[in-house]
Amino acid sequence: MLFYACGGNRQKVQVIPTIDIEEALKHFEKQPLSKYAKEIRYVTLESTENGYITSKIRGVHHIDGLIYVRDSDPFLKVFDGHSGKHLFNVGSKGRGPGELPYLAHYDINAKENLIILSWARLSNQFDLKGNFLGSHRKPTINNDSLQLNYNVATLGKNIFATGFRTFTGSQHDAVWVYNSRQEVLGKLKSYYKPLNAKSGWSPAAQGGLWQREGEDIYYYRGISDTIYRYNRADTLFNPFMAIKYGKHTPVFNSREWETPNDDEVLMVSFLTNGKSLFFLFVNKRASPEEYEDYSPLTDVPVKRMFNTLFGVYELATDNFRFVLQSVKGIPGLGNDLDGGLPFFPKSISTDNELVDYHYADRFLELAALLPAPSEQFKKFVSTIKEDDNLIVVIAK
Repeated sequence: MLFYACGGNRQKVQVIPTIDIEEALKHFEKQPLSKYAKEIRYVTLESTENGYITSKIRGVHHIDGLIYVRDSDPFLKVFDGHSGKHLFNVGSKGRGPGELPYLAHYDINAKENLIILSWARLSNQFDLKGNFLGSHRKPTINNDSLQLNYNVATLGKNIFATGFRTFTGSQHDAVWVYNSRQEVLGKLKSYYKPLNAKSGWSPAAQGGLWQREGEDIYYYRGISDTIYRYNRADTLFNPFMAIKYGKHTPVFNSREWETPNDDEVLMVSFLTNGKSLFFLFVNKRASPEEYEDYSPLTDVPVKRMFNTLFGVYELATDNFRFVLQSVKGIPGLGNDLDGGLPFFPKSISTDNELVDYHYADRFLELAALLPAPSEQFKKFVSTIKEDDNLIVVIAK
């Protein structure tokens, strides 16, 4: 598939790999964790008054030996990556200025030692130790029907990017790249039709999602079909991978919302460790294996049925497969390292490790379903109590 990558007035043409969703839904297979990692370890996060994790986890990251957790509180909670000891919070009361009333988006750039926490039109900057560095300013737009979104990301030293929200009319730009003087350096164009009010709040659908891998940063916007990778040298977003949805194309415009597409498949996250890409899709009926789990977005734990699709793309072989459950009712890669819970990465560490996590009570509930856990895993399970804090699983 051919694409034009735009930055400023420059254009480049390149061929990129494409995932065909209709074809991929014909090919599900079980996959072992040992294909992607050789060892596994568990970190139980310390339970403290200011470090207890709420029921709404939005992200867990292992960065330079520290574990950063975003939950429903308007700040990040930070723990030692080996002992699990709670160390400090980023953006919370008692840590100086920079506290936000709510946290809508966060970006952690280990290379630049910079964290940006954002809500509405407010963005504050911190170093990785939680020290407040000042407020972040975005370029000004003189257009009542368009505004820069809150999904601010750091692309390099004093180089930033953010997506857009549109309320009426066409949205011609998906991302602006700008410097600390609010000068616009480049733009990623987008000529898709605007979203209706029902979905206009969604960063996955409209503002876009960022994903880091080493020094690279990737961008995906729900109403497009392309993942982009940022090129630092050219301040340019290049198409990295395309997704061909066919009849499973996500529905966003207002007329189609009245007759929703039950076949739609929507990508909500992707990760890469440089060799493989790990995808998470949501859908209504495309998955052959439903499973029961707790909703991640409710204050009180509520169980419901999920049709989530997990998929892995191998860069070397240009091969994509959806993952079958290795243990009935528990999605993920079969854990053949220690016979523990099936594993699917939710983030990639700065040491290129795969990171997953579970609430302690759910961890114990799922562990009881395992057919053949190792003695090593059973020994770890015996140390866990239902009211413990989060269990972080790291596969290397």
